[in-house]
Amino acid sequence: MEQVLQDLGAAGGITYISLRYFNVAGADRDGRNGEGKEGGTYIRDYIHVEDLAAAHVLALEALEQCSPTAAYNLGSGRGYSVLEVIKAAEKVTGQKVPYRFGPRRPGGAGSLGRKSY
Repeated sequence: MEQVLQDLGAAGGITYISLRYFNVAGADRDGRNGEGKEGGTYIRDYIHVEDLAAAHVLALEALEQCSPTAAYNLGSGRGYSVLEVIKAAEKVTGQKVPYRFGPRRPGGAGSLGRKSY
C-alpha cells in the first residue's frame, strides 16, 4: 500500500502520512474496551491503543499544516515477551491470567529461528 501511496505522491496526486503499527495493546481508561489473553514467549514491541489514537490525531494535524509526506513506525522502542506482559498484568490486577504454550505458528514471527521484535 505504501508503494501505491508513493506512486500517487510522485504523480502529484496526494500528500500522505503512513503509520506503521507495532503490536497494539491495552484497554481504554474508561474500561469500555479490553483485550483478549494470549500466551507465548515471542518478543514484541507494544504500543498502547491510546498512544496509537494520539498518533493518528498528530498525523491529521500535520497533514492540515501541509507537512511533507512521511512514514512513521509506531511502537515503544522496547520489546517484551508475551509472558512478561502476562506476568505484569497479573501483578497489576492481582488476578491469575490463564495461558498455555502451543507450537509455533507456521510462518509466524520467530518460526525461522530469528528473534522477533
